[in-house]
Amino acid sequence: GAPTSSGKTLCAELAIFRLFNLRPLKKCVYIAPLKALVRERVLDWEQKFNKKLGFPIVEVSGDNTPDVEELNLASILVTTPEKWDGITRCAETRRYVQEVELLIIDEIHLLGVERALANAGDVADWIGVPDSALFNFRPSVRPVPIQVHIQGFPGQHYCPRMGLMNKPAFQYIKQFSPSKPVLIFVASRRQTRLTSMALLSLLQREPDSKQQQWLKMEQLELETLLKDVRDDNLALTLNYGIGMHLATATLAWGINVPAHLVIVKGTEYYDGKTHKYIDFPVTDVLQMIGRAGRPQYDTSAVAVVFVQDVKKNFYKRFLYEPFPVESNLLPVLPNHVNAEICSGSIVNRQQIVEYLAGTYLYRRLFANPALVIFNYSSFDFSYYYGIEQLNNKELTTFLSTTVDSCLVELCASYCILPDLENDGYIHSTPFGRIASRYYLEHRTIRHFRERIFQGMSVEQLLLCLTECPEYEEIPVRHNEDQINREIQAFLPIKLEVSNWESSHVKTHLLYQAHFSRMHLPVDYITDQRSIIESCIRILQAMFDFCVEMHLLNTTLNVLILQQQIFQARWYTDHPLLCLPHLSAHSIDGIGPLCSIPQIKERLGIYQLNNGQKLNKKEEKRIITELCSKSILSEKEADELLKALLQWPILSLEQIYLLPRQKKQRQKFEEKLIINVGMNEKNLELSASTNYKFFVSLRLCGPYLSNSNAFCPKFPKKRTAGWILLLGDATTNRLWGHERIPSLIEEQKIARLRILTPNEPGIYQLLLLVISDTYLGIDQQYMLNFKVV
Repeated sequence: GAPTSSGKTLCAELAIFRLFNLRPLKKCVYIAPLKALVRERVLDWEQKFNKKLGFPIVEVSGDNTPDVEELNLASILVTTPEKWDGITRCAETRRYVQEVELLIIDEIHLLGVERALANAGDVADWIGVPDSALFNFRPSVRPVPIQVHIQGFPGQHYCPRMGLMNKPAFQYIKQFSPSKPVLIFVASRRQTRLTSMALLSLLQREPDSKQQQWLKMEQLELETLLKDVRDDNLALTLNYGIGMHLATATLAWGINVPAHLVIVKGTEYYDGKTHKYIDFPVTDVLQMIGRAGRPQYDTSAVAVVFVQDVKKNFYKRFLYEPFPVESNLLPVLPNHVNAEICSGSIVNRQQIVEYLAGTYLYRRLFANPALVIFNYSSFDFSYYYGIEQLNNKELTTFLSTTVDSCLVELCASYCILPDLENDGYIHSTPFGRIASRYYLEHRTIRHFRERIFQGMSVEQLLLCLTECPEYEEIPVRHNEDQINREIQAFLPIKLEVSNWESSHVKTHLLYQAHFSRMHLPVDYITDQRSIIESCIRILQAMFDFCVEMHLLNTTLNVLILQQQIFQARWYTDHPLLCLPHLSAHSIDGIGPLCSIPQIKERLGIYQLNNGQKLNKKEEKRIITELCSKSILSEKEADELLKALLQWPILSLEQIYLLPRQKKQRQKFEEKLIINVGMNEKNLELSASTNYKFFVSLRLCGPYLSNSNAFCPKFPKKRTAGWILLLGDATTNRLWGHERIPSLIEEQKIARLRILTPNEPGIYQLLLLVISDTYLGIDQQYMLNFKVV
């Protein structure tokens, strides 16, 4: 343990140098709790280790998911805890995990704090660190000594109290850092604007010679920068050297801009879930304070913490007094146990007890047994242990109760199936494996099991998606309930809700606004990006769930919902609106009944082979034609053409079947061949027989159709793929499915495995070729079979 800015990263780098010196073929894994920290470390180490020393670095985060080959070749993996947890759940099949020799966990507030620890011995014992390798430094040990001031302010109400802090903040800047950088942390976007304008007002009362004292650049350079500033308040304050950085609550952990003076203007923020102002964790306040002091520039630093007067003594006492780290495992224990059961590491109840005995929680039971009580059924995550008197009987009772509660939760979520006749053997279910594979709450699977049924519409699936537990933490800020009501008036789906401060209601509105391409307040844009970035794994889990339940129509509509998210359009919109610069008016000129494949064929793009490029003359002809049929400029028509070149068109060439027990190398005549598009007689299949269903697919169109998908409103790059669904058109039962990644080659054979029904009869099957990214290019084929 050591305070912020005390050189811990340097120690980590020395450990990496030692590893590569002794065992250069082994790997190092660096784990940081936030994507911002991961990105910062990648940018820094890319220069140090890759470009200068030749050790490849790979980022594994929500923004970047490399392929297996990149991971195998990398020397350093920089990742987040969630990603690494998911990777290590299949460690035995992943060579790059087995080659890891050094693990670095930075900013270990994922344990509770990043500072001097009161119980460092417990942490060291848990991870197997000997006493000789344990270092726990006092808070005063840091490259730049820091002087901390704590000032209390009266007042029960938040906003007036924040207003009282403006003048003292200005005075502290004049006193301690009139010409050096200053960081001021506030809790909301509104307070950012109010604070900067208050400082500007106070600055303008100074003599003329001092009004520009905070501006550290030439006027010409400033004017160049101001041309790109869209916020009027920011443009005004920048003229006087006052900037505003608006980000999420994790800014204090991710920002890497140290200053000579740091002011923490208030230690509370509005919590939308409880509808009241609550205190920042002490660890967050410490991290903000830690930004004071610039190594190599300052010999001392100052931090000022403004608090409510009744809390001043608390912060004086605890801000630098070491806290013990308590375990937070209990609230999420069912998710971890489910993952271990799915991997085969746990197969019975006794092994769960042994698993608990190896956790940090078990060690803290002996040190602080009677902290509080935890109750799974209420989902109140504020409670932990609750042992009145620690002895063998109480410990056994606690462990037994904890394990039983965990198993009850997982059974209620359909994730496990205990075998009571086989000595309590615990089986994982397909649903439990879905939760583990996609890193979901077990309660999400329970939610799917209770809410998903055959024939659900896209609108019903959207409601189901937005009610998932993963969206419980979407913030609802002060007065956003009124904004939610106003936004709903402009959206097509009207929600009948009584609680407009619900995170799930806000999430539903944000999805609708995304599909409608609606302009939103800046805070909502940040939240919208957050929900869209995390939705794909939930949708993939929903798809796998529907496949497991054999729900043909619902599975299809899950994919349509996914297409809507990538294209930021409703499935009821005209497909041409997915293309850039096209509006309802310009579509009338092109052809209101025209589809994207038809446009590509009309323009001559469809006939190009995969890999063949348009020549300049053809490009000019197409751009001219697009301009003549719409109100587009040449530049807009050029961008439209580039999007059309990226749009993939898939052609289904041939379908044939083989009984699965036969070899694929049998003669061509023995295959059961179906010619697509011909109304031939029913093909005879044997009842209760496994068949391999082969579908020959060909990619039509030019070279760009196998590159990154065209989805400009989606915050990440994506490569388009395809999904085949085969099901009974009468009963809507799904028979089989197959995922097809992006077609790099021009032609591909996709394989489905199907089991024919027991009952003989005539069956009409639907073969659906569905894009996982694009709206309006799906294909459907009807196949007739006679089961005998």
